[in-house]
Amino acid sequence: PREFQQDMAYTKYIESGFLALQTALDEAIIELQRRKSDKNENRAFEYDVSTERYPNREYIFDMFHNTFYSVGPLYMVLGFIAISTRLIIGIVLEKERKPKRE
Repeated sequence: PREFQQDMAYTKYIESGFLALQTALDEAIIELQRRKSDKNENRAFEYDVSTERYPNREYIFDMFHNTFYSVGPLYMVLGFIAISTRLIIGIVLEKERKPKRE
């Protein structure tokens, strides 16, 4: 789940150029439909254009996610510490047992 940030909602559409591309495509499609309608029926093409935000799921507060985000990295680090400790001990023991060559 993610939180909705009001100030960042529409800026990504505008900054990325997606909105300009979407508008150009919509106008081209409407113009083609209007021309087709004018040829076939000799009457004005009526259309209604409206925009709305893409529907997202409602935000659900999940205690597991919040707990995992705060404690999860700690468990990861502790797990790697245990592995690295065993690895270092194994390397040191191998070096101690290895006979010196001369």
